[in-house]
Amino acid sequence: MRLQILCENRLGITREILDILVNFEIDIRGIEIVPYVGVFLSFPALEFSALQAVMPKLRRIQGVTDVSLIPFMPIEQERHALTTLVQVLPEPVLSMDAKGRLTYVNRAAVNLLGQDLKQMTDRSLQQFLQGWTIPESEISQQITTMVRFMGTQFIADIYPIYLPSDHLGEEQDLYSGAVLTLKSPQRLGNQVKQWEKEIGTLEWLSTSSPFIRKLEQQARQLAKTNAALHIAGEIGVGKMKLAQAIHLYGVQQDGPFERINLRTLAPEQQLRHLFGARDQQALLNQVGAGTLVLENFEDLRLELQQQFAAVLQTGQYFDQQAQQLMPMRARLIFTSISALPQLVPLGLDEELRALLAGSSLYLPPLRQRPSDILPLARYYLHQLGLAGQRSFALSPDAAALLKQQSWPGNLRELEQSLMLACAQCDQSGELKLEHLHQPELSNFAMPSEINSLAEVMRNFEADILRQLYPQYPSSRLLARRLGLSHTAVANKLKDYGIGR
Repeated sequence: MRLQILCENRLGITREILDILVNFEIDIRGIEIVPYVGVFLSFPALEFSALQAVMPKLRRIQGVTDVSLIPFMPIEQERHALTTLVQVLPEPVLSMDAKGRLTYVNRAAVNLLGQDLKQMTDRSLQQFLQGWTIPESEISQQITTMVRFMGTQFIADIYPIYLPSDHLGEEQDLYSGAVLTLKSPQRLGNQVKQWEKEIGTLEWLSTSSPFIRKLEQQARQLAKTNAALHIAGEIGVGKMKLAQAIHLYGVQQDGPFERINLRTLAPEQQLRHLFGARDQQALLNQVGAGTLVLENFEDLRLELQQQFAAVLQTGQYFDQQAQQLMPMRARLIFTSISALPQLVPLGLDEELRALLAGSSLYLPPLRQRPSDILPLARYYLHQLGLAGQRSFALSPDAAALLKQQSWPGNLRELEQSLMLACAQCDQSGELKLEHLHQPELSNFAMPSEINSLAEVMRNFEADILRQLYPQYPSSRLLARRLGLSHTAVANKLKDYGIGR
């Protein structure tokens, strides 16, 4: 039987409650005091008549506001919830006391041990663990290491347990042991693969904008077909993300995903790369039953545009290496900065335009959908938190600043800016105004003449690197700061002549 006594936080009130129970010779099995809430008691079941006599006396105590029966003590409810949670975890979870002795194992750990905790009383965890030695002194911080538990290899996360000093009347927290969670590398690898697949899906499109919601629905429907697609939008709006998401949702998801930027190929090289040559395999053949993205397809030679129009109509292409017609198994996704009608005066083949018109998607720039900025920012912060095993949130001032930006680099610029801000964020995980007061957000000067958005983006990127390089004066330090690979940053520094 459990009793809840709501009362004031008055000195001596608990003693008065206990005195009444002693007078009725009630055997107290448990007592829990929640400051500023009340006292909770556990005792054997009473006869109804005894309960009728006790409860009025408890209610008459000065400061008591309510007395009632409850099914659980608060600590029992919390313990049962935590036990249920830990027991159903598929990976082993164990705890030890300050001397390294086992104090708890979940069901997954019991299965590996072959015996339950009662049979292992006072047994040292070290007997079952290899690859990590339990220190004689206390564990001061989280440890992640490879271990072998009962002959099976795991990644172990070891968390120290400290009892708060304010509960103990001590000057500092008291070390009382540690909790170990053991993760299977194979299972973790599968989870990472699934996560990598998820970040390529359409979640980043899910915002409050009606236009974007409609675009998401269209993309999901088109993904179920094998039809060629066209995706238009400015640099940084997410054309490649959308193409990859369609690939992952579509029938080609198990095939390769390849991309080729036609702007980087000389016109005479385009035929060799796409349709092959006697000494070169066709990219269309390499992709097989996958997806091939033709970036900046407006730079495709006119005769090749016409050739692709024939491919879409017949479902075949002429392989220059094999010197024969081959079935077209890959899904083709064409991307461009401009919409199809705007490309026709620039030399787009009319027949190819007509074939793509029914399956063309347009991603608007971020400046045209300001209501999407904060939902997208929170999505990116969630992804950054998953990657770094942290949690990030925007302060009201930081959120207001993000909404004020014009974001000429669109989603790419927003994501990069948040990544830089997160790198400066403290352990609270709250992104504040000062974290976003970066040179790349506030001091970037828009050039008076703009030849192309690609040029603007290069200048923008170079400005960021120039202003950060004095604080991180090596490619490795700067790469770590930006969360990029050392090689990528080194190439960018060389390209922009920074640090010479």
